[in-house]
Amino acid sequence: MLLKPIMEKIKVYSNSTLYVSKIISVLLAPFFKIINSFRPLYGLYSFTVQNIVIGGAAGAFPPIIGHICATGSIGVEALILFLIIFLWTPPHFWALALVNKSDYRAANIPMLPIIYGDMATRKNIFIYSLLLMPCAYLPWILNYSGNFYMIVVTLLNIVFIRRSIYVLKENKD
Repeated sequence: MLLKPIMEKIKVYSNSTLYVSKIISVLLAPFFKIINSFRPLYGLYSFTVQNIVIGGAAGAFPPIIGHICATGSIGVEALILFLIIFLWTPPHFWALALVNKSDYRAANIPMLPIIYGDMATRKNIFIYSLLLMPCAYLPWILNYSGNFYMIVVTLLNIVFIRRSIYVLKENKD
C-alpha cells in the first residue's frame, strides 16, 4: 500500500491527540454554541451585501484550525495567514462579481455591485487591496519567511495594486 510507509513514520501520541482535541473542543464549542443561537441569521450570507466579507472570514479559518491541530495552540503565523486570506478574498470576489453581475442578480444574491453599484465596488476593491499589501509582508517582517518570499510578495503586490487601480479607473457602471 502506498500509505502504509507514510503512516508508519507518523507517530501519534495519545496524550497529545487528546490534548489537541480538548483544546479544539474548548475553543470551538462555545463559538458554535453562540453561532447556533443565531441560527435565523445563517441566511446572512445570501441576504447581505457583506456576504463576501463573511465568507472571507470563514474561508480564512483553516490555517488557524490546522495550526491548533498541529501544535495545540493558536500561533501568530496562523493569525497572519488568516489576515492575508481574509483581506484577499473580498477584492478577488468583488472583481468576479463585477464581471458576473447578471448571474448574481438572477440568483437574487445581493452582491456589492448590484446593491451599491460598480463604482462603490471598485473603491472597495482598491481599499482592500491597499489593506492587504502591508499584511502580506508580515511573514517576512516577523522572520517566518525569507527574502524569496519578500520578492514574490512585492511582485504580487505590485500586480494586485496596479490591477485594482485599473479597475478603479474603469468608466463602466
